[in-house]
Parts: sequence; C-alpha cells; structure tokens
Amino acid sequence: MTTDKNLFLRPMTECSLHINPELEIVFVKKGSVLVNVGSYEFTVSANEFTIIQPYRIHSFKPSENTDATVYMFPNSMVSEFYSLCKNMEATTTVFSLDKVTVDYILLATEKYLAESGIYYAKSILNTFLAEFTRDNSFIQMSFDASNLNRIVEYIYFNVSGNITLKDISTEFNIKESQLNRLLMSYTGLGFKEFVNAIRIEKAIVLLSRIDMNITEIAFESGYDNIRTFNRAFLKMTGLTPSQYRKQLM
Repeated sequence: MTTDKNLFLRPMTECSLHINPELEIVFVKKGSVLVNVGSYEFTVSANEFTIIQPYRIHSFKPSENTDATVYMFPNSMVSEFYSLCKNMEATTTVFSLDKVTVDYILLATEKYLAESGIYYAKSILNTFLAEFTRDNSFIQMSFDASNLNRIVEYIYFNVSGNITLKDISTEFNIKESQLNRLLMSYTGLGFKEFVNAIRIEKAIVLLSRIDMNITEIAFESGYDNIRTFNRAFLKMTGLTPSQYRKQLM
C-alpha cells in the first residue's frame, strides 16, 4: 500500500456509511461489492468498477472472498472532473472493463506501488474516466441531495472544532429539525452519529498519509481526549487507531 499524496490505495473491507474528500473508484477483480451511495444501492461485480464523487455518503459490503481495491484520488488530480459532476448524478453507476483494460490497470497499479510515479497515477485515473464518460450522461441532483452534499462538505472542513446542529442550521439557513430529518432520510444517522462518522473518516485519512502521533490525530479529528477517540474508532472500524495504522504499513 502506498501513502503517496497523489493516489491512495485502500483494500476493500466492509465499511459503514462514511464520506471522503477524494474521488473514489471501486474496482472489483473477484467476487462482488454491494455499494450504497445516498439513496442508491447497487452491486459491482468482477471486472467492473464504480465512481464515487467527493463528499458523497456511501458504504461498502463485499461478498465473501472478494478481491477489490478502492482507488482514492485527491482533488488536485480530479478538480476539473469534480467541477463537472458537482451537484450532478451519473445516469449509469456500474461500468464493465474488457480484459485488455483490466490487465493495463493491474499493471499500472503494480508499477505505481513500486515507483509512486505521478504518471502511473494519472494513467490509472484517465483509464477509468475514459470508460466512465463513454455513453454516460448526467442529471441534476434533487434539491435535498444537493443541499446534503454541501452540508457534508462543510462539516468535513469544520469537524476539528466543536461543531453543533445549530452551527449548521445557521450556516445553511435551515431549521434544526429539518436538518435532522434530512440526515436521517439519507443516512439513517442522527446529527451526532453522523459527525462522529465523519471524524473517524478524517482520522483514517490522517493515519494513512500524515506522520502524526495518535493523540495529534485525535485532536485534529475533533476529539478532546484519546480514550474517547480510541473507543469511537474501534466501534466503527473494528480496530484501534494503532492497529489500523499497522495494517497500512
């Protein structure tokens, strides 16, 4: 696994609802993965992939013996694509790859892991995007879904502080009760649970990429003590922060 800032590769594991600031591409080599994005649920099978835009709420549930990889591309690499897709939904969610394309992606990934070259990262991204844009189109997201994405992005960038439901309702001129209903309808989580999920996801990114100790990561993710952070992290991931970091080495 690489921790290069250009591209982050993450093994596929079952993961509850969460968000990432990166563009995610789920590529399945064997087996299948049940993916939930907002109100959509679909299955990605062998030699198929799906693209999850930044700040979209999603979850993964792989079948037994599944071999899949999550490619995570930072905004610096996908800013133009993100601008095109922001507040839009693709009409197609799952894309098939022929053997030649699969072999190329696997080879380019292998070379990237060995060399961490930006060329390989970009070639992998462009290969997926070429298949994604072929015979695909976009439609405008619903008003509620669009608002939720903006709210999620705001929470992510402010989660290090003591963010409250009142803060969000004031920022977006929305009633607290309405905001809670919006979160529940799309995520099944209340506000506090949802903020905690975002904090853990931010901690995962920091554990994966930045040379910080666990206490620093806890504070940066919005926790005021290490014990609370460890307990929340273990509950969501099944591992302690230290165990998770070792898994990435």
